[in-house]
Amino acid sequence: MNSMALALRRKLTLGVCTVCCLRLGVLGLEILDVGPPRTGSQTLHEAFGILGITSLHSGYSLPQGVRTACTDYIAACGNNASKLRECLDTFKGYQAAMDEPFHLLYEEVLRDNPSAKFVLPVPDAEHWYQSYLNFYKDTEHSQQEQSQSLGLLQINLGIASTSNASSQIQEVSGSPEVFTDNMIKCLGCKNWGCEFAKETALTSLGIVPDPAIKRQCLANYQRHVDRVQAVIPKAQLLIFDYSDGWGPLADFLGKPVPEIPFPYVDKFNDEHSD
Repeated sequence: MNSMALALRRKLTLGVCTVCCLRLGVLGLEILDVGPPRTGSQTLHEAFGILGITSLHSGYSLPQGVRTACTDYIAACGNNASKLRECLDTFKGYQAAMDEPFHLLYEEVLRDNPSAKFVLPVPDAEHWYQSYLNFYKDTEHSQQEQSQSLGLLQINLGIASTSNASSQIQEVSGSPEVFTDNMIKCLGCKNWGCEFAKETALTSLGIVPDPAIKRQCLANYQRHVDRVQAVIPKAQLLIFDYSDGWGPLADFLGKPVPEIPFPYVDKFNDEHSD
């Protein structure tokens, strides 16, 4: 195995999704949102657009299958250089990226683009957890989001196999994206031991979820936040509070402060912050 290609190999195993770092090529991504889903990725996507920054939000690009290459790379744990190349190619044409699994790739981005900047929104952990539960409970999702959640619920409960649920998702939603084993293992913060879909399903059946699952999920959420701050140089990391509005974000990115109000967006659940 090429020692330079594996100049740094970090193996962080939390649950079923493993992340490794592999130095290969030049990513060129300028900005990465390192917050997990439900920490304002949709708001950042909108804000970046207003600032003139082209960004890729994986949750908005499901039909294009933008998550597949990166989840395959993550599952390969850095042992498949071609998968990393495919993952990095996902960002071509974009200056920024957000939403899972991109938030797990901060070490790759930093090593392939040492001048990259990172934004870490840090909401209260309990608020984040409840927001994720609200996402699965929300009945106002589009037909595509509803069918995806249904398929994931069935898989979590053991009602359907991954392949059967994926077929159902495609049939009902019309989405060409296949929810592969690697994707399902990494999405929904399952790599942190989180089981939002399962908890929602159990609650709907009158079953009290095991509180140990929530404790593990929140602990690993905090480990992610801590590691991001330990790895990324302070000058390249913005710990962002949305209540501060445009000022800190525009200043960090070297952009003038827009004259319009700071956006707050959650297309999947308008009643709850994203």
